[in-house]
Amino acid sequence: MEPVLDVSARDTWPAPLDRTPEQNLAILAYEKTEKMPYKYQVEVALALKSGRDVVCIAGTGAGKSMAFILPLFLGSKTIVWIVSPLNFIENQMAKNYQKFGLSAVAVNASTITPELILDIKKGKYQVVISSPEAYKDANKLRGALLSKELSSWQHITVVDEAHVIHTWANTCIEASSLESGFP
Repeated sequence: MEPVLDVSARDTWPAPLDRTPEQNLAILAYEKTEKMPYKYQVEVALALKSGRDVVCIAGTGAGKSMAFILPLFLGSKTIVWIVSPLNFIENQMAKNYQKFGLSAVAVNASTITPELILDIKKGKYQVVISSPEAYKDANKLRGALLSKELSSWQHITVVDEAHVIHTWANTCIEASSLESGFP
């Protein structure tokens, strides 16, 4: 995998007005995370930011999670909803994203409160990570996901660990059930 820019050659990076959108996002990400993103991560992020549907298949440790959050470094009202199978992964992802200066929260049985749901609706969090069950349940995240307060925001939905979707069959959200109310 090839990084967008060579970190060891910072003095050769293009001047701000000469940068491509890919280089600009890579430098923003590097400043926030101290990690230079790979070309595929930036391509995925720019496609997501432009509203395109994206399928990103990469191995464990290849940096898919970075691709999910790069659009947040471009500003504007964007929220990333991540569907994750395990509380441990949810909590770990939230902590990692917080290290990059992002407001991220894992929503699960040990963290969910009415106040947390209100904070999500108010746009306090840029990244919300939870289980398929929580997104389906009207008493949990479904109300926030479909809220009027976030209707003008760009929503990016990520299914992490998609290879286990078949085990979620009885609890997974059917896209058609959200279609009519999705902002």
